[in-house]
Amino acid sequence: AETTMPTTNMHPNSQAMLDAWQRMTAKPEDLVGGPPAEDYPGLLGCLFILQGGFKDKLPFRIAGDDLADRLGRNLIGSNFLDIWADDDRPLLKALIEKVLSSRQPGLVHAKGFLRGRETVGIEVVFAPLDKTGVGRDRILALYQVLGNQTDHPNNTIGLHKLTALYPPEPQEKKA
Repeated sequence: AETTMPTTNMHPNSQAMLDAWQRMTAKPEDLVGGPPAEDYPGLLGCLFILQGGFKDKLPFRIAGDDLADRLGRNLIGSNFLDIWADDDRPLLKALIEKVLSSRQPGLVHAKGFLRGRETVGIEVVFAPLDKTGVGRDRILALYQVLGNQTDHPNNTIGLHKLTALYPPEPQEKKA
């Protein structure tokens, strides 16, 4: 099983979000401008922030309008884990805890089950916020549909089922 993020096969919006996260967490002297958000249509509306630090809950603090439309409901305050199959929730929680503890991004691939019987591919990127440690339990994330969800007549996504987890890359231990 692959354990590192497949950056070469990532959706362009996912890569753009990770690039922006790297710029946000860089030292001021390392900052280099990036492409404007309008170069990545659909990116801003599918960004969200989760609040960590709870035992079995990851509440949405902020969620883009496109994401709320895709999932068919207002997400603020609801539990991110509730959109996932029961047996996937501990795996997601562990991945997000690793993202927070390592201060490095992680990624999941999933199937999103539409209200009909069809599925659509999903990619979710998670990156820790506040690299300085202040508010360290917040996670910036991007929910990216792979393919065209609107091609389906019952296009609201209900349940999600993990197909692959890519935790943060291991860091070398300092002596």
